[in-house]
Amino acid sequence: MELEAGERKTAITNSLNKEIQRQIDANAESKKREAERIAAMEAENKRLEELVGELQDAEKLDPNRDHGGISHDSGMRINKVR
Repeated sequence: MELEAGERKTAITNSLNKEIQRQIDANAESKKREAERIAAMEAENKRLEELVGELQDAEKLDPNRDHGGISHDSGMRINKVR
């Protein structure tokens, strides 16, 4: 059974609208995941910046900071970053 021209046009329009909506939904989901990843990366960046600040403060208090080599305290600070 062949569709009439008007029915074909309606079917094509419906299919096109469904595809457009599918793409809109897929893009919205992708943007949601992207926002979640960005938020996680920003939280990790903040954590690392705080850690660097703490390590810099600890380094200033290390009595062996000006000596050659790596002191025990320096080694402990290095291991926190790993």
